[in-house]
Amino acid sequence: MSNSIISIMPWKDRACGLWMFNDEALGLHKELFVQSAGQIIDTLTKDIPNAESGCVLLASDVPFPGHTMALDMVAADGYGGHVYAIRSASHIQGWLCPVLLQYFGQAPKSLYVQALPNKEK
Repeated sequence: MSNSIISIMPWKDRACGLWMFNDEALGLHKELFVQSAGQIIDTLTKDIPNAESGCVLLASDVPFPGHTMALDMVAADGYGGHVYAIRSASHIQGWLCPVLLQYFGQAPKSLYVQALPNKEK
């Protein structure tokens, strides 16, 4: 069992309408959330003012104090990505690309997430 929590700072690009993030440590620049993953982030950030301008997203493969959403893997695909569904609303699903494996080594059966306002904005 691990106890690490990853942190990214996604924002929604005004031109294309997609959520994205940078991670300099991994060499990621404008890494996109596609295939309905953005709908999960929209749901997660719905009560955060100006979240589309940038927020903090915490995620772990184990529950942590303050997590506000659980996602369960429902499928792996032939592209190295995985489909996750919101546990409390399984009809909302999103694809997470193979970049997920750079954070977790292998795709977790469940992800526990929390979105917070970006205090740096």
